[in-house]
Amino acid sequence: MKYTEKKVPSLRIIEKEEHGIDSQRISKNAIWVIERLKTAGYDAYIVGGAVRDLLTGREPKDFDVVTDATPSQVRRIFRNSRVIGRRFRLVHIYFSDMIIETSTFRADPSEARDEIMIRRDNEYGTIEDDVTHRDFSFNALYYDPINEVILDYVSGYEDIHCGTIKTLKKENISFLEDPVRMLRAVKYSTLLGFALPEDMIRHIKKYAKEISKCSKNRLYEEINKILKSAKAAAIFEMLYECRLLKYLIPFLYKELDGKFRSRILSDIRMVDDLPKDKEKFEYETYWAMALFAGMDNSSKLEKSLAAELKYDSENKKHIPNQPLNRLYLDSCRAYVEERLLSLNIPKKNCEDIGKAFYIYKKYGRWEAADKLKQFKFQYAFAIAAYYFEFFCTDSRLIDYVKSLNLRKKNGVDETYGIHRKKKKTINRQHCRKVVMTKKMAEGESKNG
Repeated sequence: MKYTEKKVPSLRIIEKEEHGIDSQRISKNAIWVIERLKTAGYDAYIVGGAVRDLLTGREPKDFDVVTDATPSQVRRIFRNSRVIGRRFRLVHIYFSDMIIETSTFRADPSEARDEIMIRRDNEYGTIEDDVTHRDFSFNALYYDPINEVILDYVSGYEDIHCGTIKTLKKENISFLEDPVRMLRAVKYSTLLGFALPEDMIRHIKKYAKEISKCSKNRLYEEINKILKSAKAAAIFEMLYECRLLKYLIPFLYKELDGKFRSRILSDIRMVDDLPKDKEKFEYETYWAMALFAGMDNSSKLEKSLAAELKYDSENKKHIPNQPLNRLYLDSCRAYVEERLLSLNIPKKNCEDIGKAFYIYKKYGRWEAADKLKQFKFQYAFAIAAYYFEFFCTDSRLIDYVKSLNLRKKNGVDETYGIHRKKKKTINRQHCRKVVMTKKMAEGESKNG
């Protein structure tokens, strides 16, 4: 396609001399995908967060591609791909180290909708149609890595340099079409350092309840992105101020509305400051910290702990590895599940967080330290280790817990104290050949 401003009067083409994007920072896989699509006769661009991050000096987490080829056409070009999604059909193109998400230009639905919220968005159109389907102006920039130019239809380039957050439709329409945009506005404001306009804050507060209409899976993914941002505490605080947290994470909103607000944000900030491993990110640690203040001051949990300790003292002959009384452990798990299961957090993770608190509270004293060994190969102990690191005041106990949490030693994985057994890959065809060869050899020896 030749870029001409006559065809699209509002189009601005930004040359490399102005935008200054270094091609070395762009994924070679993304460039290969775009080259293949262009060779097949389609238009293709890098779009969204990758372009925004390249312009703001941040490291892009992924590279999304948009094209005028339909999902089925993209699938035919790339054998290493799969069509996914219902609400928004797109193609995942798989590489050894990453996935290139490839979507088709969207257009407004041809049929009238009964409600303003977009439940499905699978009408395909042109790049001009697609622009208005983006959430914010700074995410509506189309970068062509072959010609090294940016296509800007909505002054997104200027908005990035001015630190402006701007929706592409009126806010009362944009936020109702896709309520997740309110969550993203708050997230981008914190991550990019852009101030939210007062009018946008007013609309977010007005329509905050609409976010509860979004699918839980989608909100779960958005929350995980916040946790991986290393600025979760600041984002959660802003979500609280905008009333979105009330419908997004109800238990956290209630806790921040109480007397433990500063303590909870401080606990979450400690996890933000930890070095992050992209390969093995531990979301459970964030939830464990968000829940700690409430669990630590729960009278119900204190009573169950006192009852269990009393029971243990009266029944000293029980096996240490298998406590006869599970009242406190069950109470901890029930506390966590009541708050996290509704957020689509897997039940196994909830159980691990509950058990981590149980380990810390019941055995978080030097006299009971020897009983910690029974948990050292459980994932719950990995979470409990953070409790000891952040909240324990006994240096002897902290050092002892660290000695049980050896990393990369004796076949133990980087994650605290967890044995990861590698699955053996079996080549079944090779096995059949080996079996047939043995049978033929046995037959020949018998005949001989």
